[in-house]
Amino acid sequence: MKTTIRTLLYAALCAAAAKGAAITITETQLGIGSLDGTAFNNLMVTITVTGDTSAIVSPAPGVLDIFGTATVSVATLGTDTFTDSIGAFVNNNIAVAGISDFTVGGAIVDTSNAAFATYPFTTSIGPFSSSPEGNPGDSFATLGGSFTLSTGSNADHPSTFTATVAATAPEPGTIVLCAAGIGMVLITRRRRK
Repeated sequence: MKTTIRTLLYAALCAAAAKGAAITITETQLGIGSLDGTAFNNLMVTITVTGDTSAIVSPAPGVLDIFGTATVSVATLGTDTFTDSIGAFVNNNIAVAGISDFTVGGAIVDTSNAAFATYPFTTSIGPFSSSPEGNPGDSFATLGGSFTLSTGSNADHPSTFTATVAATAPEPGTIVLCAAGIGMVLITRRRRK
């Protein structure tokens, strides 16, 4: 009995704490608008938020937000970084997910799909496309000026939502604890012989 308890105690050293994983949320849309003062027409727009699943917040029942670093890329024009508090959201209540500017309180672009009714923001999902929603004509601050998407709800320019969760690798401290636990089990077994 004593050996079993000791073995379980040592094995517990191998248990890693639950950690979040890196998540990349992307919304793409063939769009009309402007980036840093340069107008564009029917170019591919990619908005990307990179965050961590351990930082998911729920401001209301059925609503999940992840904040992170956000960029916007417009084909042939370039890429810029948003300066406001940008994040991705999923609203399980209405089956919508997208990217929003939380500083000004408006969605930049979002996508509807029944799968979002149960999506927890901790796994990969998509790509899903639909007629986009958002706030057409609103400006969102970037390092180089601002970004405006004018296409709004346009079935000819669907938005596509994709979330990719990276595989997690154990931290060095976790590996050391696991090695210590295994070492203690081996020492205990050797002493018993």
